[in-house]
Amino acid sequence: MKTSIVYLVLFAFSVKVYGQVNTPVGATIPFGSLIQSDPTPYPFGLIATNLPAGAYNPPGGQYGKSQDAYAAYVSWKACYVDFTCAGGTEARVKFDNANQTVSEGIAYGMLLAAYAADKTLFNGLWKYYKSHSNGNSVMNWCRDGCANTGGTCPAGGNNGATDAEFDAAMALLVAECQWPTPNIPYDYGAEAQILIQKIRQFEIQPAANPPQYQANNGDGWGFGSTCRNPSYQSPAYYKLFQSVAGEPANFWNPNCVNASYTLINNNNNNTTGLISNWSDQNGTPNGCNGPNEYGFDACRNPWRMATDYLWNGDANALAVNNLVANWLDQVPATNVRGPLPQNAANAGAGSFHNATFVSTYGLAVMGTNNAATYQAYLNNMYTETVAITETQNCNAGGGSGYFGNTLRVLALFMHTGNFWEPCPVVAPVNLMDFNLEDQSGKVRLSWATSTEENNDYFNIERSTDGINFETLGTVKGAGKSSSILWYTYTDFIPSEGINFYRLAQHDFDGKVNYSNVITYEKKFPFQCVIIPNPFEDELNVSLNSPDNIIEYIAIKDLSGRILFESTAHTGIVKFDLGKFLSKGMYLMEIYSREGKMVSKIYKN
Repeated sequence: MKTSIVYLVLFAFSVKVYGQVNTPVGATIPFGSLIQSDPTPYPFGLIATNLPAGAYNPPGGQYGKSQDAYAAYVSWKACYVDFTCAGGTEARVKFDNANQTVSEGIAYGMLLAAYAADKTLFNGLWKYYKSHSNGNSVMNWCRDGCANTGGTCPAGGNNGATDAEFDAAMALLVAECQWPTPNIPYDYGAEAQILIQKIRQFEIQPAANPPQYQANNGDGWGFGSTCRNPSYQSPAYYKLFQSVAGEPANFWNPNCVNASYTLINNNNNNTTGLISNWSDQNGTPNGCNGPNEYGFDACRNPWRMATDYLWNGDANALAVNNLVANWLDQVPATNVRGPLPQNAANAGAGSFHNATFVSTYGLAVMGTNNAATYQAYLNNMYTETVAITETQNCNAGGGSGYFGNTLRVLALFMHTGNFWEPCPVVAPVNLMDFNLEDQSGKVRLSWATSTEENNDYFNIERSTDGINFETLGTVKGAGKSSSILWYTYTDFIPSEGINFYRLAQHDFDGKVNYSNVITYEKKFPFQCVIIPNPFEDELNVSLNSPDNIIEYIAIKDLSGRILFESTAHTGIVKFDLGKFLSKGMYLMEIYSREGKMVSKIYKN
């Protein structure tokens, strides 16, 4: 989603705007507090030893070792945040074209606001994300300002970008740690659970579509796409996602973790450690959606790898970071550059010395464990990250330099211990099992709990599209229990086709936790053949029924809006849908004299 725009270095300037850091008071980990109490706030990796000195007195605007990060956040917020949408209740982050907002920018802003304990901004950004989302509950990757349209965006700006979903979900987990008591209007933990489940459903390769458990590029790409963005792979996040209540055993960790490192290790250069912007599903570098180089997409991989080493000490991440750090160390911090080929002789061979590449290169050095070799170089990278910004037109209401300046603030947060690993969202109910049994067309759902704390009740929810759930019934919980308890509920009239079921467990204090989703297929009264699916432009439909007559076909988007209709067809029917549909998933309703069936179709 990045464009290779030439950015110029601009000398630092002061902005008389104060960020709402640590507001309201009462966050679990106030901004700047962690590194003030512990000089090595991460369990692994290196920390610069030339961080600012001084008092830590947030009410007086003094943040000690985090002073540079604080100043960067205040400047970034003043330039790039527009808090005028929806009557001042929604916030957006301005893109290089200040009239546009991209989903990655909203997610980056959510991470910054959560770690800065800036609750008002966090809520405003999350509200924007939700109100500008598609039928899959993921934000459309580009929108026109406050409007929920993408008319000036490339390809209309529709459908999600997986990296944005990852960062937004992680930001919600950080928010749940910062403000763990029930919050109005958002229960951050429950919101994280729902978004993580949507990512799993729409943006992770399922077992039926190899390579399994690999993150694809977004919900509109289709599981048949072989184009990948290696910088989207976020193994440190997956380890937290696995701990979220309701996630299937082993799905995120180790399955998605292993799949992400397989792609990264196949893709990166074994001398420089650099990955490519784009690759195929096996990790072979290519230009499937942009330049084949280490560039404005790939530059985020050092951040992803540093996160997994700083938080978890992952050996795969350390190996990548060591390669990058050793390659960087041949060039002064004041001359590291990008974009450049993966096999570039040194980091001075690129086009631009700017905040995009300086800030992210420095994180790779943090993600090493050899202070004797890299400490001095890390200090120099920190100094250069503080010094460098990209051209901004803030006074004119512009947003140029958005990407590099935003990554710079994220990097300074990480440098100063303000990108800590959030606590997992742990449900008060330990769900042991959730499954179903077909009883002659009825569906018997059963589940068990090993412990319960503060459990009011379970809602049993069903969906026909895996997106929009309705409540079928309620089963009372035990409140508090340390024994194994079994529960059942019967759906006497499941819908034709695939039924999606989940549990919504409600606490007495109003918090909600969701189970994993399980499915049951009730056979349709006739069979329909749809090929190819996914498709490019043309789609062939035929029935396997006595008269082979299609009385009516409707194609709908996931909100239920009819996009295409056709009637009275016999035999194999060919539809040219390229002019009606953009890339994404749709529902096709097919009616014959024997009844109705609904099928998912995917436009590449």
